[in-house]
Amino acid sequence: MISMAALTFTSMHNPLSPKPATLIPRRLPQMVLGIGLLASNNSWAIESWALCHRWPTAEFPSSTIPKAQAPTQLTADSSQGKQDQSLVLSGNVVVERPYERLLADEVTYFQTENRVNATGNLRFETPDLRVDGQSGRINLDNDSGEFTETQYYLLSHHGRGESDRILMLNPEVTVLKHASYTTCDPGDEDWVLRASTVTLDQGSGMGSAWNMYLSFQGLPFFYFPYINFPITDERKTGVLPPSIGTSRTNGTDIAIPIYLNIHPQLDATITPHNYTTRGLQWVNEIRYLTHYGKGKIGAEYLDDQTTRTTRTLNHFEHAGAFAPNWTSDINYSRVSDKDYFHDFSSSLSTTSTSQLERHVKVNHSFVAANLMAQAQDYQTVDDTIPYSARPYRRLPQVALTADTSPVDWFRYGVNSEWVRFHEQDHLNGERFDLATYASLPMENAAGFFIPKLTLRHTDYQLEKENNPLPDRSPYRNISTLSLDSGLFFERDMNFFGSSLLQTFEPQLFYLYTPYRDQSLIPVFDSSTVSFSSAQLFQENRFSGRDRVGDTEQVSLSLTSRFLQQDDGFERFRTTVGQIYYLRDRKVSLGGDVLDTTTNTDAILEAEAKLTRNLSLRGDLLWNTAYDTITKRYIKLQHRASNREIVNIAYREQGNRVTAPGSVTKEIDAAALWPLNPRWSLIGRRYHSLPDDRTLEKLFGVEYESCCWAFRAVRRAVYTPDSVTPQNGALRYSWYLQLELKGLTGIGDRIETLMEDTVVGYKAAK
Repeated sequence: MISMAALTFTSMHNPLSPKPATLIPRRLPQMVLGIGLLASNNSWAIESWALCHRWPTAEFPSSTIPKAQAPTQLTADSSQGKQDQSLVLSGNVVVERPYERLLADEVTYFQTENRVNATGNLRFETPDLRVDGQSGRINLDNDSGEFTETQYYLLSHHGRGESDRILMLNPEVTVLKHASYTTCDPGDEDWVLRASTVTLDQGSGMGSAWNMYLSFQGLPFFYFPYINFPITDERKTGVLPPSIGTSRTNGTDIAIPIYLNIHPQLDATITPHNYTTRGLQWVNEIRYLTHYGKGKIGAEYLDDQTTRTTRTLNHFEHAGAFAPNWTSDINYSRVSDKDYFHDFSSSLSTTSTSQLERHVKVNHSFVAANLMAQAQDYQTVDDTIPYSARPYRRLPQVALTADTSPVDWFRYGVNSEWVRFHEQDHLNGERFDLATYASLPMENAAGFFIPKLTLRHTDYQLEKENNPLPDRSPYRNISTLSLDSGLFFERDMNFFGSSLLQTFEPQLFYLYTPYRDQSLIPVFDSSTVSFSSAQLFQENRFSGRDRVGDTEQVSLSLTSRFLQQDDGFERFRTTVGQIYYLRDRKVSLGGDVLDTTTNTDAILEAEAKLTRNLSLRGDLLWNTAYDTITKRYIKLQHRASNREIVNIAYREQGNRVTAPGSVTKEIDAAALWPLNPRWSLIGRRYHSLPDDRTLEKLFGVEYESCCWAFRAVRRAVYTPDSVTPQNGALRYSWYLQLELKGLTGIGDRIETLMEDTVVGYKAAK
């Protein structure tokens, strides 16, 4: 009597099967081959396998029975028992257990050896794996076996290959003889990885290969006589994909990152980066994870052959929690010279960096309050910036904020701070500021009315050095009253056959702050704020705490929206607003200066969704006193997907009447567009009109197939001259990337460049 339940099969171990992520929560090498290649994910291109033919899949009925306890089902056209206690099944044989299936023309089961032999059109399937072969055998006692002349598919990784033999030595160790691997469609081997022997040890999570070489388009690409690599998400020391580029100022640059897996909570990347015109730059980074937080330490070093100087960049950051409700944040950066970012960064925003912030911050959260303490410093990157224009250091700063609502109709809170300001050749001192407030919010679906009273006390203790003020202990007491109110109206309407909901939302904001003479109070961190819609309902026209603007004003805004009735899609939104002053203002950053203007610029903001993918937005500031537009921003965006984006924007800012020479006008056009499923283009032109100067331009092309992609981008970024900034020039760079999908990417990571260039594009993280 043969027990069908004795027939158990163990699937071949997947060489790319994922494991739970390790402790460092950032993308790390998933597969390192030889001295190493990084498995990469494509973000610019369309969904990675969309251009591939349909691959085989295997469907299995759901089961809650453990595999070891589940019976094995056998079906065949015919069966025959023999005296040697074997059973021969012939014709369309299927041997099946939960999530495993063996198919063959003929299967022989040897009861005494508990072994299965299969021949003819053999197929072994699991949800993630399919193996086709001519013959195979499986020992059911120790889960060992062998398949010959096989083709295999790693379905979850879109990988496939061939092997003369697949040997399952035990449940954890599998050996492939004369094996190949690719993610290309069957019959297409644009790239292929081959090895004479591949050993996969699931127990240790490691694999090894002898005589491994990678070919692309039939040409040998890499060769390694012996390699070892992880077969799970475990990290592995090795060489990451190199990046290659060229620029007019740096020449050709080649970077080869070396990854060191030091500990599950500690790793490092050492990158020798060679510039043909400048020399060898070392870019190093250490990352760590502890029970108290995570962080990274970075250091860059270069003996620059062009400038004949040593150039460095050091960086340290840490974020964590060291006790319940306690968090910490540390950030430190230092650069050797003001041109470092100009020479070694391709980002327009980074090249204009003038200050590097450093801080050590601790936060403690209460039920309805937060306590923050920090020490904050800055490195002024450009030494030519005068000390009078440099920001103060806060050494230290302690702030306590609290906000609570004991009942629905009453709310009160505290916003307090003590800080010591220090900077060379400045007036230094301490400031204590305490603002307490109470409000009586009345809100419902039809509108709201929120009266609020704020009482503020500010006290200073100033040092004697560099102090032009007569009083070393000035103080200020001041109160602010605000009344915020708004209504919500709506109506149904029909527009060209579409059912819409139109809203009308007026908001009225009254603000009163009496005048207090603050001319003998220093200015540590206050500044004027560029006027925008956010200022309509702010209680202070200055930033910081050194100045509280006197005013009696009324802000009025009107907002209207048009929403589709069926799904709430916002077709159109517009807001107009303005501040009207009921009396003149005196407080300024310097001495008291009377401001007699009766109103601010009028604001108009509008956005129309012309289609689901096409939107038009406009922002406008109108100076009614001079009857001139002081700000224009118009943007047309088409976004059908993450790779079909067009942005066209025009910006203009400045008063043509009072300061015609300071008006800026810029055009910014960018697009990422597929010509067809395989070819895509990217381009950008960022241009300043008054001085006819291109700030940035870029053009790139991408070709993509089922299993590989190539991208080339040429970019130029305007870099001001270190001596005379108005005489800067464009700095050109090339970015190249070859991606072998599912295996590695070689070259620059262009996804970051895409985010900087095309508004609306989001790279996969």
